[in-house]
Amino acid sequence: MESAHSEWPSQAEETGAQVQRLEASLAHLSEKLGQASRRLEQQAAALDAEMERAEAAEEEVARLNGCLESAHQRIALLEDQVQRNEGQLQRTKVMLSVETDMVTGLRMELKETRVRLEELRGHEKPGAPPEAETEELSLRRLALQDPVSGLPNFHHGLRRLEQALTGAARAGGLVALAVVDIDRLRDLNLYLGTLVVDAILRQFASRFQAVVGPECLLTRGRDDEFWLLTSSTSAGEVGLHRVSEQLTSAIGRLVVALKRPFEAGDHSVHLSVACGIAVGKEERAGELLECASLALDESKKIQSGTAVFYQPQMREPIRTRLARVPHLRRALEHQEFELFFQPIVELESLQIQGLESLLRWNHPEEGLLLPGQFIQAAAESGVIIPIGEWVARQVCHYSQQTQPYLWSMNVCAQELVQANFMRRITRAIESAKLTHPEYLVVEVSEAGLAGDSESLLNSLQQLREWGVHIAIDDFSFDRVSLRRLSQLDVSYLKISPVVTQQLDQPLFRNLVGGAVLTAECLGCKVVAEGVEQMEQLEILRELGCHWGQGHLLQPPASLEEIWELLG
Repeated sequence: MESAHSEWPSQAEETGAQVQRLEASLAHLSEKLGQASRRLEQQAAALDAEMERAEAAEEEVARLNGCLESAHQRIALLEDQVQRNEGQLQRTKVMLSVETDMVTGLRMELKETRVRLEELRGHEKPGAPPEAETEELSLRRLALQDPVSGLPNFHHGLRRLEQALTGAARAGGLVALAVVDIDRLRDLNLYLGTLVVDAILRQFASRFQAVVGPECLLTRGRDDEFWLLTSSTSAGEVGLHRVSEQLTSAIGRLVVALKRPFEAGDHSVHLSVACGIAVGKEERAGELLECASLALDESKKIQSGTAVFYQPQMREPIRTRLARVPHLRRALEHQEFELFFQPIVELESLQIQGLESLLRWNHPEEGLLLPGQFIQAAAESGVIIPIGEWVARQVCHYSQQTQPYLWSMNVCAQELVQANFMRRITRAIESAKLTHPEYLVVEVSEAGLAGDSESLLNSLQQLREWGVHIAIDDFSFDRVSLRRLSQLDVSYLKISPVVTQQLDQPLFRNLVGGAVLTAECLGCKVVAEGVEQMEQLEILRELGCHWGQGHLLQPPASLEEIWELLG
């Protein structure tokens, strides 16, 4: 019993020690819990501070977005202002050009009037014989006369137009101007020669003058144009009907007179015309001429010999073109451009030789747009440069995947004269890892080669040094010489669809035949565009044309369709 009782103190001590240890552990845990609580409080405070900063950041982002939206609105307003200014500048340039020509004509007329006065007064210049004075008077008169047609020339016509408008403004009347353009005159110059065409123009002017009434004035205009001017002292419906009837009747009689062919040497030629008419009373000469020219453009789209009156909506394409500029700048960023491709085939075997890239714009509101609906706006605004670089990268990439097919891309003169043009092309070639640049073709229009730009020619020569081929688009001998073609080392001459679609006429068959002979001399090939009928294909084969493209052979297709076609 004693031994059992003796163990109690030791057990009590051990229990007390355990209690102490538990209490120490509890205190330690309590301290850790306090520390954890303090850390949680600190983290909560930090989180609250972070949330405050996040809220402040969101407010700042919202403020910046508001500023950005305001900036976009200001940019849009500025772009609209730029468009209006560009349109106004273009109209001012036209007006200035017309006014300059008119001033030149007035100066010549003033000199002629002075000489006539001197002649009437019997005044002789000291030391100048009468023969010299008569010769000077003849020169003055010739200065206001078209040497080919014998009609009053462009300067004289401008002066009379300005006088008629001034008189109409004073009397409250109307002035009407018809601008008549002879179709295909450039082709005739090429085929028949200048001397023969001049003889035909003299006959044309004579027939035209014969059908013009005494109330109208016929003059020679710009290039292939003739102008017919009339006026009325009455305004309103009466005056409008009078001047309209006078011009349309004269044009109708001219169309009848043109049914008879013109004879010049061994040549017999039929001519047709387009006509645009504008009526005004308070406009300047340049403004009325611009309106008549817009109507002329519309007349060329329809049946020959149809007179078209100017309507304000004819300016809509110009406004639309200017309005497209800001959208074009964003189209590249939004990846709205797409390439379609039209196969180029060998006419005998109908085997595909290459593909021409055709740009399309997937407009978010207007749908798929063709180049004719936006390329001019892109060129005028300079957006054509980055668009062209994008096209080059795409074409180089596709070429690397499909050799040995040729891939062609259209390049405008504005791109070729850029100092960094070759750098952009080489960058596109290197980016695509294109190992054979000789499967690339750069197409430039014949009109683009009309100037003597050294930078343009250097760019084309550098392309040839890289192995890239050159094609002349819309070729017709009209603006580029054989010497220039040989300098450029051209690989392809592409015949315009306008020529291809009129191969039933001897003139256009001879044009294609001449192009084939030229190609043989230069060591290149002829490609006919716009082949749409079997008869055209047969004629092209007979003439020795090498390649062709058109809906009869293969219409333009998407990239996916081209991959399937090429297999």
